[in-house]
Amino acid sequence: MTSGGHEPSRHQPLPGVLRLPGYLYRRLSRAKKIALALTAAVLVVAAGVAVPFVQDSKREKRAQDRREAEESRAERRRELIAEQRPRTGRSDKAGLAAAVRSIQGEITADVSRRVQEGELDTPARRTECRARDVALPGGRELFSCTAVTSDIEKSEFSSAAVVGYLYNAGIDRRTGAFTFCKVAGRPGEGSYTRQAVAALDEACGG
Repeated sequence: MTSGGHEPSRHQPLPGVLRLPGYLYRRLSRAKKIALALTAAVLVVAAGVAVPFVQDSKREKRAQDRREAEESRAERRRELIAEQRPRTGRSDKAGLAAAVRSIQGEITADVSRRVQEGELDTPARRTECRARDVALPGGRELFSCTAVTSDIEKSEFSSAAVVGYLYNAGIDRRTGAFTFCKVAGRPGEGSYTRQAVAALDEACGG
């Protein structure tokens, strides 16, 4: 017994961690228990509404991304078709060599036009064409041409090369008529990176 004749106050010991929620709940008043139950019910309903909403939002986002990707591919395809649109001409002199010279001049001029229109950045110094071992119907021959924008000189470590825009051309050796198409992409050293999204016209060997 303590001084003054008063017994010390006694408190129920706290339960373990696992039993603590039940212990606290039992100590709540009836009104607080009802409020807690209502809050829990609201949270359950809100969760039931939120989960489908989030899932629907994700599905809509994926669908929107697919639509935008398809639209982007369609737009790029239209751009490539326009860039590779075939152009035609005819040599004013007989013979395959004359037709090749004519087409080289036409391709150089085509690059100049594209530069003026802002489609390309660098004009071509000249155009070089070489025959390809590809048979085309109707007595036509196929050529690969490079509208040269710069030359790379031979060095101790590398061979000579050219940088330029790649074109394909088909020539009818009988009539001198020709068709040429720019291959979509940008010039690369000694080669050309083609974006195979839209095929070349058949007249250009596509």
